[in-house]
Amino acid sequence: MSNSGGAGSVYRPKYRDKATGALKESAIWWISYTHKGVKYRESSKSAVKQAARALLKQRLGKAGLGQPVAPIVHRTTLDTLANLVITDYQNHGYDTLARQEDAFNHLREFRGGDVPAEAITTQWINDYIRWRRAQADGRSLKRRAGGKFAQGPRIGCADATINRELAALRRAFRLAARNTPPLVASVPHISLLTERNRRTGFFEWAEFSKLREHLPDYLKPVMTVAYYTGWRVPSELLTRQKHHIVNGMLELAAGEAKNEEPRRFPLDVIPELRETIENQCALTRQLEIETGRVIPWLFHNAGNPIVDYRQAWHKACRAAGIAGRIPHDFRRTAARNLINAGVDPMTTMRLVGWEDVNMLRRYNIIDDATLTSGVAKLRAYLDAQKRQPEKVVPIRG
Repeated sequence: MSNSGGAGSVYRPKYRDKATGALKESAIWWISYTHKGVKYRESSKSAVKQAARALLKQRLGKAGLGQPVAPIVHRTTLDTLANLVITDYQNHGYDTLARQEDAFNHLREFRGGDVPAEAITTQWINDYIRWRRAQADGRSLKRRAGGKFAQGPRIGCADATINRELAALRRAFRLAARNTPPLVASVPHISLLTERNRRTGFFEWAEFSKLREHLPDYLKPVMTVAYYTGWRVPSELLTRQKHHIVNGMLELAAGEAKNEEPRRFPLDVIPELRETIENQCALTRQLEIETGRVIPWLFHNAGNPIVDYRQAWHKACRAAGIAGRIPHDFRRTAARNLINAGVDPMTTMRLVGWEDVNMLRRYNIIDDATLTSGVAKLRAYLDAQKRQPEKVVPIRG
């Protein structure tokens, strides 16, 4: 065994040949060092002694800086980081698991899932942003050998999407750093982009009415409820069952909501909303009688859960002349309608499902019609003030 300054050693392990029983020496050099009372042995994967010494020097240098030096740190890859986040989301039952999986799929497309976590540096992240932005404007770049980029097919992306992917990567590094033992030596600085592409879509009543005419019958009830309530279609409406209607209220339990807060929305106050739910329940009862099966879902397609409605949705939007709209626009629509109707912000937040007032500011779309309505209310208030008789204050002598 050869030492290296007393702080560690490089050596070639000896082993006994199974066939002859002769004692032999490995061609590969290994390193051995101690850090915080723990002894580590690690292969240099090289038959050159100087390469092993360089690796030992690198490990001891990191140890001197207080960074993790366990071999597991150097085996951590992007796939390892992705698995940490996916497992964490599964354990906590977060409803955005699919979004995280999609984010890591794009990260893997860039330079593969086997890229070492140590190689994900600030430069790597900047190159990834450049790559994804190039996809957004039709100049998709594919990496060739040597790190060069070549023209590729248009895929489509935006800064908000890139931010979701960077946030997933940042979360992965933080989980890896908190692991025992740590799976990464350091966490790279990952700053999010300034989002200037925030969606501002919402539905005027005439637009929604026209859209609803082109929707298939099984989607009309759920989209009607989404228009009035602003609740998320996939996770908050399509998951509702008949027992979630209690005393004229549509209910969402604390564990089901994205913000972990329970929510209730009165159905009986708005006639169309009440009739939509009543008709849906009556249709479900009739279908249960005809098929002899129990249908727990409030909204369904011939008794089956509604899973993928995107194709039907986009087809209806194109037919209604409003292509590009998404069901999430109903959240903006509901916030705008409630505020314009004079509902106070705190009640609006409680009905639609926000804890942070900044989210209300983001979703409450203020256009010229909203401003005009606000000034009209101001005029009515001032006119009422002007009509009041002037109060005469007696002068005391």
